[in-house]
Amino acid sequence: MQQRKSHTKSRRGCRNCKRRHTKCDEQGPPCAGCVLRNEASTCILLAGPAKPNKPALPTPRPASALPSHVRSRGRLLAPATITPAPSVPSPCSFSSTAPSDRLLELELMHRWATRSWASFSCIPQCEAYLVQRLPRCALRHSYLMNAILSAAAMDLALATRGATSTDSLHTHGYYLRWALEYSTRASAEFRTQVAAVSPDNVDLLFYFSSVAAVVHFATPATDTDTDTNTDADTDIIGRVSMLCDMLLASAHIAYANMAWLLATPSPVATLVSEYAVDVGLIRVLDGTATQAAVNLLSAVSRQVRVAPAATANPTSSTPTSSGESDDSDALAVVTLPPLACEVMAYQLAIGQTTYCFAEERLGRVQGYFVSLFGVAGPEFAAAIRVREPMALFVLLYWGVLLDTAARDPRMWVVADSGCELVAAVSEALLVEGSGIGHIAEVRQGIAWTRHRVALPPLLGCEMAPEMMAGFVLGED
Repeated sequence: MQQRKSHTKSRRGCRNCKRRHTKCDEQGPPCAGCVLRNEASTCILLAGPAKPNKPALPTPRPASALPSHVRSRGRLLAPATITPAPSVPSPCSFSSTAPSDRLLELELMHRWATRSWASFSCIPQCEAYLVQRLPRCALRHSYLMNAILSAAAMDLALATRGATSTDSLHTHGYYLRWALEYSTRASAEFRTQVAAVSPDNVDLLFYFSSVAAVVHFATPATDTDTDTNTDADTDIIGRVSMLCDMLLASAHIAYANMAWLLATPSPVATLVSEYAVDVGLIRVLDGTATQAAVNLLSAVSRQVRVAPAATANPTSSTPTSSGESDDSDALAVVTLPPLACEVMAYQLAIGQTTYCFAEERLGRVQGYFVSLFGVAGPEFAAAIRVREPMALFVLLYWGVLLDTAARDPRMWVVADSGCELVAAVSEALLVEGSGIGHIAEVRQGIAWTRHRVALPPLLGCEMAPEMMAGFVLGED
């Protein structure tokens, strides 16, 4: 057996390579390794023998055990010929982390390829894009890689929540911390990319923003940092409001660059052409308890007046003079806000909610319920943000759609949020001073939605006979 040649251990490697326990070419600063890892700005060569630090992680494999093309990369690429590109790192940077992190990344990529991607798929054509194109593009775009890793880590965090395991490492808290870490990295990098939308990256930016929105919504509120969030930010209604805002931003990328987006390899073109909106599909609800329940939305909108969402005032008044000089005799004419049925945002929200129930019954497009916010628009989002009662009543029905989607094992991002949302909104609407809790149709809607998500009935809330008959006949 040939004996291994002896060598002299170098003491002049840079601090970054020494910390990572990797071989440094000592040709810097920056050295080739730091350039590949986008750490050129922090590359500092040691002037002489340095006091060794106790390694916190296992020592990586020796360079001789790596493939030849990987061993030679650090020697062949001279620092002077490399231009650092933080937004488009070399594929080598993905595997230049510590060994324990590499194992985690491999686990997360496997999870994405075998399960996590399915929550972001709406039609069969999405699979090839999410499993093949998106991960390959992520090797060139670190913000996309971090988004994928964040989604997979959140999937594992939700799957291990409440589970008991002898493995002290792979726990709910472990995966959740990494999900938040990768999400933070992705968001910071995304801000530099979204300002440079082009035909080559518009689909990546669109899917990134969609994934980021859903992962943020899936983050368990009880596990977030309550010192930096208010109750209004972390409760289920606040989380839906944040989801609404983020999905609107994603929709803006699509609407503003639709021509480019339709020309990309993404399945958006197929979705638009083969799954276009067909109002006639609403007929599938005819005669069902769902149709009777959805009709309550329109009935309530004809009774409830809504103030501008920016002010969140239940009424607005404009005093006018009666023509007399004495102010004590002047009459103040109150100008009432418009009825909800007269406001376009509520018309769109109610119509789209009805259409979402039709799509849910037909099962054509998975997760179609998320379209509500993009169709209803910013004004409806603002109404949710200030918890306007009519907007909350619409959101009550959206919670039923969310709960129905959770029955599909592929929709891991939903978890129990649908039931949680219905419980929170129904109780909020019945609080004294909500403004609409006394309306009979509102109480009937509360009774129906709570029944659909298997929540116990609330005092004073009963379903109309036609809705109850639908349940008895098995129509819902």
